[in-house]
Amino acid sequence: MQKLARIPVLNQSVPVAKILLVDDDADDLLFLSSSFSKASPEVRLKQAYSVREAMIYLNRLSDEQLPSLIVIDYNMPLQDGLDFLKILHEQERFRDIKKIVLSTAQSALINKVCVEQGADACFTKPLKLEQYRALAERALEEFINN
Repeated sequence: MQKLARIPVLNQSVPVAKILLVDDDADDLLFLSSSFSKASPEVRLKQAYSVREAMIYLNRLSDEQLPSLIVIDYNMPLQDGLDFLKILHEQERFRDIKKIVLSTAQSALINKVCVEQGADACFTKPLKLEQYRALAERALEEFINN
């Protein structure tokens, strides 16, 4: 499990979760960002609108700078969430990052394929803001705080 970075704040160490959000929909990114920020003020978020943009970002980071969690939209143009999982799974340095896939069409087959490609969880994409908040809280609890 990847350790959280710590930053000094008034002689204290505050854990910082680094999360990469990958979704082609600006509204979904806004809802996700807002929900994660409200769930944990210490979270550091980066947004990417495509697999290509996400890979450019990740490849610029040192191993110590990599995110603790990547939240991936399953259905994106050109390269989808499954393509992204395959790319991440093929590279050793990305394998320990926790990955959550969000899909509007949840099915056992999507779950199975995503987990086979390295996803830690696959959830139905929220429809309401309250559901985004619940998702963020659950993700932080299950994949960051333990």
